[in-house]
Amino acid sequence: MLPKPPTCSGCPAEQVGKGYVPGNGPLDAEMAFVGQGPGEVEAGLGEPFVGPIGQRARDWLARATINPHRVWIDNVCRCWLPGNRAPTAMERAHCTAAHLLPALGALRELKVVVAVGLPSAKSLLGNEKLTAGAIGTCERRSL
Repeated sequence: MLPKPPTCSGCPAEQVGKGYVPGNGPLDAEMAFVGQGPGEVEAGLGEPFVGPIGQRARDWLARATINPHRVWIDNVCRCWLPGNRAPTAMERAHCTAAHLLPALGALRELKVVVAVGLPSAKSLLGNEKLTAGAIGTCERRSL
């Protein structure tokens, strides 16, 4: 389990969240996939998208002929929240500002950011009023 960096200080999840899972991928990635937060397996290993759900996501990427080693994989919350609960708006806001946005800003060739789930969509779009129905509607229209 990786220790939390000083930038976690003051985060509402600082005391309850376990471990620290930084984003992972090449700095010249053109695509980034951003989930809500790491699971317990990811927190233990310090690597995103390696647990059961992460493996399923990597399988989806492979089926879409997207090399998972050529994309940046990250989360809006970088610690595991007990019970795999979704991070609160305040937790997401802190972690997004302290960790996610600087990481995405460092990607030189970034062209596409995919929000994986409602919490990440809310954070990336800066819209707390988004609902699962609105996201689902957007997905159906784009297919």
